[in-house]
Amino acid sequence: MDDWKFWLASFIKGGSLGIYGDFLYSQSATTRYGSGPLEALAGPTIGSAATAVTAMVQAGNAMSEGKDTHLGAKLLNLAKGYIPGQNLWYTRAATDHIIFQNAQEALSPGYLANMRARSVRDFGQDWWWEPGEFMPDRAPDMANALGR
Repeated sequence: MDDWKFWLASFIKGGSLGIYGDFLYSQSATTRYGSGPLEALAGPTIGSAATAVTAMVQAGNAMSEGKDTHLGAKLLNLAKGYIPGQNLWYTRAATDHIIFQNAQEALSPGYLANMRARSVRDFGQDWWWEPGEFMPDRAPDMANALGR
């Protein structure tokens, strides 16, 4: 958190510019969730349908190349956005760790390892609360977060 780029990305992606910040910060004309400008303008129903179709097309391509598709985990991740109360800030971490991460791992073995590797690769961060664990082993290291 001691790098100015962190604070710039937080400002832009944190909602201060809304959807415009997602497009301004993106290098691929998509939001951080992978939707493009037309999907963002069309609304959540079209965006969800487009995401499901994209996931199935990507799964077909991966299957034809002999790779793991992770289709079940991707569709579960899309479906969990429609469960009432799941996305409240005070319930999201609990439902993710207790239910959804374990379900995603069961549907696509190796999914959590890929998620962790992407977090380390893209953001240079590791987990303090391991994906799929019921409870964290320790409290967050605030000294590390503040660069001390």
